[in-house]
Amino acid sequence: MQTYNYLFKSEIDLQKWIVKNKLKKYENIFIQVFTGKVDKQWIDELRIQLLFHLPQAKIIGVTTDGEILSGRVTTGETVISVSTFNNSVPRTFYFPLEENNNSRDLGVRLANEVIQNSTKLVFAFGDGMHMESSSFLKAFHETAPNVYLAGGNGGDNGQYENAVLFTEKGVYDNGVVAAAIDSEELYLHTHSYTEWKPAGKVFTVTDVSLDGELMIEDKSVYNLYKHYMGKEIADKLPASAIEYPLIVKKGKTYQPLSIKTSNPGEPILFHQKVNVGTKIQIGYRDAALSLRSIDLVTKEIQDKPAEAIFLYSCMARRRYLKSTLEEEFLVIDQFVPTVGFFTYGEYFHDGTTLQMLSHALTILVVSESNDATLQKKFDSTIPEQSKEIDDLLALSHLIQSSTKEMEELNDNLLESEQRYKSLFDHNPDMIYSMDMDGYITSVNHALVQSLGFSQEEMLQSHALDFVCEEDHKRVVEHFRLAVHDKPQTFVTSIKKKDGSQILSSITNIPIVVNQKVVGVFGIGKNITWQKKAEEEIEQLAFHDSLTGLPNRGLFEKRLRELVSESDQSRDKLAVMFIDIDHFKIINESMGHHIGDVVLRHVSNQLRQVINSQDLLSRFAGDLFTLILTSVHKPSDIIDTANRIVDALKVPIYLDGQEYTVSTSIGISIYPNDSTSADVLIKNADTALHKAKEKGRGKREFFTDEMNAFTLERLKLEGYLRKAVQKGELEPYFQPQYCLKTDKVIGFEALVRWNHPELGLISPMQFIPLAEEIGLIDEIGRFVLMESCKQLKRWHDGGAPHLSISVNVSGRQFQRLSFVYEVKEALETAGISAEYLHLELTESTMIQNVQYSISIMEELRELGVRLSIDDFGTGYSSLSYLKDFPVDSLKIDQSFIRHLSDDYFNTSDAAIIKAIIMMCEGLSLSTVAEGVETYEQMKLLREYGCHTAQGYIISKPMPACEAGEFLEKYMTSKNSTSL
Repeated sequence: MQTYNYLFKSEIDLQKWIVKNKLKKYENIFIQVFTGKVDKQWIDELRIQLLFHLPQAKIIGVTTDGEILSGRVTTGETVISVSTFNNSVPRTFYFPLEENNNSRDLGVRLANEVIQNSTKLVFAFGDGMHMESSSFLKAFHETAPNVYLAGGNGGDNGQYENAVLFTEKGVYDNGVVAAAIDSEELYLHTHSYTEWKPAGKVFTVTDVSLDGELMIEDKSVYNLYKHYMGKEIADKLPASAIEYPLIVKKGKTYQPLSIKTSNPGEPILFHQKVNVGTKIQIGYRDAALSLRSIDLVTKEIQDKPAEAIFLYSCMARRRYLKSTLEEEFLVIDQFVPTVGFFTYGEYFHDGTTLQMLSHALTILVVSESNDATLQKKFDSTIPEQSKEIDDLLALSHLIQSSTKEMEELNDNLLESEQRYKSLFDHNPDMIYSMDMDGYITSVNHALVQSLGFSQEEMLQSHALDFVCEEDHKRVVEHFRLAVHDKPQTFVTSIKKKDGSQILSSITNIPIVVNQKVVGVFGIGKNITWQKKAEEEIEQLAFHDSLTGLPNRGLFEKRLRELVSESDQSRDKLAVMFIDIDHFKIINESMGHHIGDVVLRHVSNQLRQVINSQDLLSRFAGDLFTLILTSVHKPSDIIDTANRIVDALKVPIYLDGQEYTVSTSIGISIYPNDSTSADVLIKNADTALHKAKEKGRGKREFFTDEMNAFTLERLKLEGYLRKAVQKGELEPYFQPQYCLKTDKVIGFEALVRWNHPELGLISPMQFIPLAEEIGLIDEIGRFVLMESCKQLKRWHDGGAPHLSISVNVSGRQFQRLSFVYEVKEALETAGISAEYLHLELTESTMIQNVQYSISIMEELRELGVRLSIDDFGTGYSSLSYLKDFPVDSLKIDQSFIRHLSDDYFNTSDAAIIKAIIMMCEGLSLSTVAEGVETYEQMKLLREYGCHTAQGYIISKPMPACEAGEFLEKYMTSKNSTSL
């Protein structure tokens, strides 16, 4: 490939130049013509001359805003560039911009009709006056993304009236001319460079019309230039926009907007699409960057294969530092001869994207050989700077520094405005501003919404128009003080549009500008709700939300007041603790929502039997308290207690069933039992515990002996807390006898407490205490571990068939670590899980049915057997039995006790038979506990019961006696029988 560049002088000179360079011998000739002569007739004559001398040539040409030839810049001249190809074929085209087509259609048509499989490069010159170049290029690139396109929009020496395009076939004044270069081997490299920097304020596009006219800060482009650049610059638009373009920041660079043709009085339009909200600044060419461009540009292309270099540069670069620009082109020309023109917009393809640039220099390096060598060595000697350049550098630095500071100031100001606006508009408090006379100048959304007036109705109204008349004088005084730079806070009622009022706390703050008060901010907080909230808080603080009764706090407060008053009057009063019997069972069996129904029922019944001067309260849970404020004789207290009992005989219907509830009552009397409110409460509570020990529906007056009982109980609690560590607890074992095989098949593990001073303490005495104070978990783990270890000893001693049954408390079963504790006991003892039976009570399992079932299934997966203890005494056994994964049921001894004695009850026998038959249907085994006679054992065997346990077989024994029991009944076949 060879490129020959020529500055046209005359046809004769042209002919000599063609002959001198022997151009007629080449078959594939591509000619680019760049001319400053905007004369269609002259251009047509030139076209004919070229074809006469080089008829095989393919030609495209364009009018310009200046020409580039061998590093020099010309204007009004004509430059002819002839490229001859060895392995490439040029083809030329013209596509008009017709009325019914848009620029995008033009791009699609160019790609579809020009591009072939071998097409590597397209040169294109467009009519920028009428064509929307960005849409044109975007459509071309979407259709042919892998083909390079280079060139630009034609010009007319800055007149913005008309550009001329031509090919070897004709001359045109709109559309686009193009040349496709088809080649199997063509090497291309592109580079672009711009030196634009922003100057001054950042503007925002506020509107874009349908035809693309911009409104910037509500100003037209002309008015924007007129305001910031002066009328002379604005009157020269669009030409003046060449030197001072509008620029948009894209990433880290600024891209100037390219103006289309514009006639006086017509809107100024741009090639690039701009949206509302786009940030725009006025740009200037940075002299420092322009000087650096020589070095930057040449380094980009010095190692590229180059047989021709084509330059398409923005017209603005010709008008700014022309001498520096020529130095730049001369350096590039050191590689190979360069040629090009100054455009009204540059087409640039970087290998990935194709875009419309403006105010840029674009370079296209072309070669048919990858080994093409440069004609000259690279020598980038930056010219010595002139005084003019020094002045421009100083001015550029000043503009850049000032612009940066202005941008930072603008950003800070914008952020401050946004922060203030956000604080003002979105503040939940009512905020408004007033001038020095008290007229409202601004209001926020919260104030408008709170009062119901529109913003227009409130603005310019006087603040007193919204204040209740009785508060006018006081509000005016607070305003006067705020005007004198003294912030004020006060409470007043504000009128709403509907005539109602809201109580508000108002804070007046002076608005100070330049150390002078210019107005007042008002910040209002609606405190109407505050009074209501205070009443509600008091209700919540001193009343029970479920029953509406006074709560413990109000009860104790009122009791102290009454005791203090009684100290003066010496009147007697009584404190009653009223507790619902077996309420825990109701909650656990029927659910807490049913428990709430019961609590409301009891509170309603109690309200009906007390005197108006007495105070009934819900103290906690199912415990109610009553203060009798006028007690003349003990019978007054007994009468009230009787009325309570009678009132609670009224039935309540739960899930369609009729129930009645009873209460246990503990009573203490002032001043007999104490003159302290706290002690009266403690004594009534002690009396209540004593009443509950005696059974349902009892009442007890406090006595001194009860104090002794309480002290004894506290002493026992202290001993129990140390019992496990001291080894005072000991597992006991009661044998379980198979009624089918007459053999001992296992033991139930129990626990006894042998205290060194108190002796053997009954489980009935310390187990409930352990549950109450939270020691039952520790005791349960101890029994489980020791029982498994003992079973292992029996297995090793010759009774490997024995199992061990261990009771599990509800608290222990509900622990998240329970399954792990069972695994640990089995692994530590070294026994198989199938020999461990865990006994669970009904109440334990129904506390949380789904959780209980999941834990039971985990235990069953281990191989552990599960049994329901005391079956038949709960409320929900039958409803849940089918869901629980259990192996056996233990029939409660209350059904066994009178099975064969003088008090024989046929109902008990029927229940036992029914339970056994039901278990047979569910494939569950049955264990009867509390068997004390041979007759009971005989009947149970007849009923089909599997296993018996009771004193007729053996009482619970320590491990050593249980071992002797086994030896006594051991047979020669390692089985045991009675």
